[in-house]
Amino acid sequence: MTTSPRLLRLALAIVLVAVGAACGNGSSSSDTRTVLVDYAHDEMGTSMIDFFPQNVVVHPGDALRFRQFWTGEAHNVTFGTAFNAALGRIRQRLAVAPRPTAAEMDADLAVLAPLPSILGSDAGPFVVNQNGAQPCYLDTGLPPTDRTQRCPPRTQPAFTGRESYYSSGFIPHVGDGANQFTMQLADDIKPGDYNFYCTLHGVGQSGTVRVVGAGRAIPSQGDVTRAAQRAIERDFAAPFRSALADAKADRLTIAGNRYPLPVAGVATEGIRSWTGIAHQRHFEHRHGSVNQFVPASVQAHVGEPVTWTMTGRHTISFNVPKYFPIFTVARDGHVNINPDAYRPIGFRGRPAGLAADQKVTVNGGSWNGEGFRSSGLDWIAGDRFALTFTQPGTYLLACLVHPTMVGKVVVQA
Repeated sequence: MTTSPRLLRLALAIVLVAVGAACGNGSSSSDTRTVLVDYAHDEMGTSMIDFFPQNVVVHPGDALRFRQFWTGEAHNVTFGTAFNAALGRIRQRLAVAPRPTAAEMDADLAVLAPLPSILGSDAGPFVVNQNGAQPCYLDTGLPPTDRTQRCPPRTQPAFTGRESYYSSGFIPHVGDGANQFTMQLADDIKPGDYNFYCTLHGVGQSGTVRVVGAGRAIPSQGDVTRAAQRAIERDFAAPFRSALADAKADRLTIAGNRYPLPVAGVATEGIRSWTGIAHQRHFEHRHGSVNQFVPASVQAHVGEPVTWTMTGRHTISFNVPKYFPIFTVARDGHVNINPDAYRPIGFRGRPAGLAADQKVTVNGGSWNGEGFRSSGLDWIAGDRFALTFTQPGTYLLACLVHPTMVGKVVVQA
């Protein structure tokens, strides 16, 4: 499938805004390479959760700029000798066939298991872990095990490659440092591969920085951008277009299961819609979804339930407040999540205590159109949520955590 002209224009725009783009001859003493942390497509509302491209080549003394589009998904960028070798083996194994055995993968995943994620703990899937959400630069050791305790505050140092743990922390979408993390490489960093990942989305969102000697030519920023464009189109845009067309034709099938209309979000084979906190278990899947309600407009009658099929974690929400932040960062660096973004409000949400893969149909009850209401976020693919309207009218709905995901229900008497 060919790349759309609009996607191409966006890719070219990325080249223009990239910091310090090189000419590609490797002669510059210090350059910056821009890597995308996620991507929001212009043809359809999406979360494309990956690094674009996954691999980049740089010189000692260069800088890396990780740019985030903000699709509602939290990210960080995390390096470190504590897990570099294990993550490298995982990335190599996932790039070849046959896939590694469970034992081989588990041995390396066990190295990542103690590392703190931004979200999710024994206290609940939507609890912010300050030890993973705030920046952390350690020469030795690992972040605190207490999720409420951040790493010792430290001005971001140049990355030497010798740090045991080096993490951006949560990349904010507003305020200081909005939607980017810049990392200066030390002049004395040794040539080699430095593997990184997002601790929330796991090794399914990972990459490799290869540092080569200063005398070697490296790909220009234009080359990096084109590699990102190819990956976006091949790994996400093409399968998402197909899945969205299937959904609109009411033939969306994932892993042999039909997802009847209307659907909240569109997922597809080989791309996991985010459904859990055990990020180390998501290594076999890319993450992402089409963040759209299909159809965007639903017709119903008073007293007739409307039942959405969930393809992952989305909310069915009405009368959303005009200002609705998902995450906020306090002046002291403390990262907070808005509880209204994930908890049911005025509707019945998904019951607690279900098995991780147990699908459920929830009757959200009836609603007269008054007040802020939300289904909550804690859903898995295949769950269904039903709502009965008691008054005629046009009701705008949205997913609270995916800003472009909006629709409406037109209710007649």
